[in-house]
Amino acid sequence: MVVYNSKILCIFAKKIKPLMSEFEAILPLKVEAITELLIERHRMSLPDTLEFLYSSQLYALLEQEETKMWHYSPQMLVYLLETEKNTGELKLPQ
Repeated sequence: MVVYNSKILCIFAKKIKPLMSEFEAILPLKVEAITELLIERHRMSLPDTLEFLYSSQLYALLEQEETKMWHYSPQMLVYLLETEKNTGELKLPQ
């Protein structure tokens, strides 16, 4: 698991804020957290894990800022992804 120093992240966020939106800054961090959780749970290789994520309906929605999927926690996103892969259907919380 990667642990970030919150003070460093705060300084970094202030420097990049004029250059990118909150979504653009958060999406890579969400993908990293989801990937780490999937590797821990499923013991998959990194390429297999990324294929698992990127080939999902969930990721298609996650990469669209207007869907607001990026507001969900990494744990919730992994749960939704696993459910989608098991059932073949993405069911979003109400």
